Amino acid sequence: MRLSTAATIKRRVARAKPGTFLCVSDLSVNTASRHAVEHALSRLAASDAPIVRAHKGLYFRGSESRFGKTRPRPVDVALEVSRDRGAGPAGWTALRALGVTTQVPSVDEIALLGAPPTGIAGVRFHVRRNPARLDLKLHEIATLEAVRAWPTHVGSDWGALRTAIGELVADGRIRPTRLRKAANSEPIRVRDKLDALLAPTA
Repeated sequence: MRLSTAATIKRRVARAKPGTFLCVSDLSVNTASRHAVEHALSRLAASDAPIVRAHKGLYFRGSESRFGKTRPRPVDVALEVSRDRGAGPAGWTALRALGVTTQVPSVDEIALLGAPPTGIAGVRFHVRRNPARLDLKLHEIATLEAVRAWPTHVGSDWGALRTAIGELVADGRIRPTRLRKAANSEPIRVRDKLDALLAPTA
């Protein structure tokens, strides 16, 4: 017997891992109309189910606790909403993502292509115009942004940044060839600093 849209969405939410975002447009594929999916998620969010509305068309499957439902961090919402726009950490947020500072920024920063999303408090957006960023992973974008911000945002020394990048290259989270290709469309000072950062050590 075919399940109703409400039952199907309830099952998807129950099976989702805590910390997972659920996008209405994704759930609408091969399920039902977008309106029906939105309605089902909205009703679950209003119930005791461990899910909250994070942004327009986006819900978050948190965990249950005696303090109530858990909510996502604004920076994670911003990255999820902008996932198709080459979004990644910028400024202090980039340095923290790369592991070269323990300083927690008062406002998280995100760089992305195109107009920033609205309705997300606690996040500062920086608009970039390099479409090659669409092919980059989060830590690769963070590297471009850390280099762009250096030395204004100094959370550690250059050697520590090199070490952190080297470790991320070793485990595959940064691809030097892809990163250098994207850097060709960045300001020349960013390209030069990135070349120095990725250069083999003697």
